[in-house]
Amino acid sequence: MRRRIQCSIVGETMVGKTTLLKSYVTCKPPEIYSPTIYDNIKGSVVLGKKKYKVNLVDTAGQHEYSNLCTATYKKSRVIILCYSVIDRQSFDRIKTFWIPELRKNLGKRVPIVLTATHTDLRNDKYIKRCIEVVSSSEGKQLADSFGAKDH
Repeated sequence: MRRRIQCSIVGETMVGKTTLLKSYVTCKPPEIYSPTIYDNIKGSVVLGKKKYKVNLVDTAGQHEYSNLCTATYKKSRVIILCYSVIDRQSFDRIKTFWIPELRKNLGKRVPIVLTATHTDLRNDKYIKRCIEVVSSSEGKQLADSFGAKDH
């Protein structure tokens, strides 16, 4: 029997949610950036010996679409919560906005996977000169603080 699982990808705008999703599905990043309001990509995954159909829902990071995002992730069985290691504000918003928002709407019944994006830029010497990147240990500490299923 094949089961269907909806997985929503959420986080601030421009943190790399769409690139993460499209790279997973097509094994290559998208060639051009196009802001997402909503996208639903179907795929499958094998967990253990069971095969599942997966709806991967890419949500808007822009807060003017928050009602659409809320309606979408309320139907999800897994949340992938993204921040960019080169955008400290996106990391801070995990604590100040996203976790309270997700807990308010989903309680603790839906597992959250905290996901760092742009990790390939974490050690870039030019990036490090200009901004304070989010370290792996900071991400792990944040994930532990709210009981993320993984980081």
